Amino acid sequence: AENSIRLSSRESEMLADFLNNSGKELDAHYFLTHLWQDDADAGEDMVLLYVQYLRDKLSYINADLEIQGDKTGPFILTKKKEDQKQA
Repeated sequence: AENSIRLSSRESEMLADFLNNSGKELDAHYFLTHLWQDDADAGEDMVLLYVQYLRDKLSYINADLEIQGDKTGPFILTKKKEDQKQA
């Protein structure tokens, strides 16, 4: 059986933003204004937490995609290179 995951609504929205902005770097400010616009308490740490959730879930299902970028961003959704894929 293949691995499957569930995404929260916020994770789904974030992944959709990455997919809709393929090849573009997205920073924490982008996500805060698009996904957390109604949450005054949300900050860059919240964005990083959700980016890490998505990274972990993409890795768990051995997806051909990964989110690159360090702790401070920006982040970009890219296709894994052949040598990074697991069998």
